[in-house]
Amino acid sequence: MPFKPGGGGRPAGVRNRFSHAFLTDFLADWEHHGAAAIKTVRVRDPGCYLRTAAAILPKELMVETMTTGLTAQERAEMIAALKQHLLSVQQEQPILIEARKIDEPKPEGD
Repeated sequence: MPFKPGGGGRPAGVRNRFSHAFLTDFLADWEHHGAAAIKTVRVRDPGCYLRTAAAILPKELMVETMTTGLTAQERAEMIAALKQHLLSVQQEQPILIEARKIDEPKPEGD
């Protein structure tokens, strides 16, 4: 299909349909294999396990209940204090996580 200026890329709704289908299939797989799959990844590939755990953590922190009732000046001061705290935490020594490859998974029940 040749490119048409102003025609855009993929057809409307494709991303949503794909996402819905993928998540539906993923949920079905999760319901069937669940925690056993997580354990297998943790044992066989600790790096993948940690990357996955980090990827599902929220990227944003909603603090609207903490800021309700604060003036604009108080919110600005809170944001400045949070930024300063985050900058100081980033400069501290990172936590080291040691992992080793395990050739064979441990028996069930571990």
